Amino acid sequence: MPSFRETSVSEAEKYFDVFHRLNVKYVTVHANWPNSVFSEKEGVKFQVETLKRLVKTAKKYNIGLMYESTDAIYDNIGNVAKVLNEVPSLFFLLDCGHTNIFGRKPEEFIKRFHKKIKHIHLHDNFGKDDLHLPMGAGLIDWARVVRVMKKYYDGTITLEIFSREREYALLSKEKLRKMWDNAD
Repeated sequence: MPSFRETSVSEAEKYFDVFHRLNVKYVTVHANWPNSVFSEKEGVKFQVETLKRLVKTAKKYNIGLMYESTDAIYDNIGNVAKVLNEVPSLFFLLDCGHTNIFGRKPEEFIKRFHKKIKHIHLHDNFGKDDLHLPMGAGLIDWARVVRVMKKYYDGTITLEIFSREREYALLSKEKLRKMWDNAD
């Protein structure tokens, strides 16, 4: 795995150079879990080591690095906390769909990591697979999530709706706007 990490970090640096030329301020990385090779503890350690190197490399290009937890079982609030605590300059991209799988709750991630969140992805699912459904098409309690989000977050949001039908994204946009306006 170390040679794979070296290759990945080297490739990322090429992208950071391009992003720097394009005046990009933040870049997102998915830190996937090598769970067939490592234990959970070893996986956290491997991610921390890799992300420290990537943060340092990105900083040379004046780029902030955002960590997006994925839809893996190990992407629980405890492991995300370990990663963010061990890599203080790392930011968090909260993906509501990813944080709704395996019994997790997006609003708990928002409360816990709101000071680290630089961006949010919104999409729905049924709590088992990363489906990227329109808001309200799955099981996420959007009224609760939006209330917590409005209390703790005032940044950018992407509606990450995967559909050929543009209307689903537009309906989600209107749903989000109404919920945001009506949130306490």
